Amino acid sequence: MILRRDTDYAIQLLVYYARGQVSNENFIFRREALRETGVPAEAQSRICKQLRDSGYLESETDGRDTGYRLAIAPQEITLKSIIELTESSTDLLALFDKEAPVYSHVAWKKLQSSLDSNLEAITIADLSE
Repeated sequence: MILRRDTDYAIQLLVYYARGQVSNENFIFRREALRETGVPAEAQSRICKQLRDSGYLESETDGRDTGYRLAIAPQEITLKSIIELTESSTDLLALFDKEAPVYSHVAWKKLQSSLDSNLEAITIADLSE
């Protein structure tokens, strides 16, 4: 499984919003997030829209800029859920040679199970500490 840069950016932005959210009333505006995270403007717009449309972020516009805040608690956002959103899957078997011997399928399935468990256990709150 090779993760795209957008997945890293999505995790960076969610951690940034989790750290910056003092209360549920605080929106952090895009220009501030650009300055603090280094996520390119075009990528930030695309990813924040995807995160908002998926229910992870809420947005507010002040006329010149759009502010975002977490829509759900950071401890409820797992790495697995973000990777599935940005990558469509965490499936290691997709990289697997279908012509390989059956016994190696068992090993890959065990690795997949371990990966899924670990990605489900790590949350944005964990990364925000």
